Amino acid sequence: MLKTIASSLPAPLQVEAYRYKLKLLDSDRFERYHQLRHAPSETGYSLQAFDQYKCIYVHIPKCAGISVSTSLFSSKAGGHLKIYDYELIFSRKEFREYFKFTFVRNPWGRLYSAYKFMKKGGRHAGDKMRAEKHISNYPDFKSFVENWVSRENIRTSTHFRPQSDYLLSCTGKNSIDFIGTFENLNRDFDHVKQHLGINAELLSLNVTGAKSSPKKVDFRNHYTDRMRQIVADVYARDIELLNYDYEPPT
Repeated sequence: MLKTIASSLPAPLQVEAYRYKLKLLDSDRFERYHQLRHAPSETGYSLQAFDQYKCIYVHIPKCAGISVSTSLFSSKAGGHLKIYDYELIFSRKEFREYFKFTFVRNPWGRLYSAYKFMKKGGRHAGDKMRAEKHISNYPDFKSFVENWVSRENIRTSTHFRPQSDYLLSCTGKNSIDFIGTFENLNRDFDHVKQHLGINAELLSLNVTGAKSSPKKVDFRNHYTDRMRQIVADVYARDIELLNYDYEPPT
């Protein structure tokens, strides 16, 4: 009911309606978000640096987010919160003025990386539980893509969720000021750190697979034409919004 009413309001009032909904229906989560602005959690998440540097970093899974947030902020930042969440956490003025940035990745490459990451059990018990639920029934990547990957299933697991879900605001708009890419990670990381005035070197953390550069692993070696088309259909919004193609640019 509230969602229907909110959608009919002007954009600024829609945000206020959704913020009120969060405070009313999930006050514990709302309070937990705001506590992160004043002190880090026991597990290393913190939004303090966002206020310090007047920025908001949207960490999309499997897009080098642990490396980016640790290198810039020496913390896990806000974890996998969406821009939608930050729009409710920060005031309208803060959200408008803070430098909002993220890093994205080729959807075919990201899916393969997420599969390998989860196949190995992820980072914690929750990842391992989800891996057993969503992946263990499939003997290989081909079987997983052909039998599990669908528009419904990918939203049941954080690491497979479309990137566009993390980037669209309460009103369905892309509110990100700078979108860096995994494929040009070092260049775009340098742009962000210079913009924020942070002297930092990009660390290589939480790398899936062997200790090698992501450029040395070509995900295309693991796709058939049918698998390629399945991903194109399921992640169509990401491909359009982020202007990706299966083949690298020439």
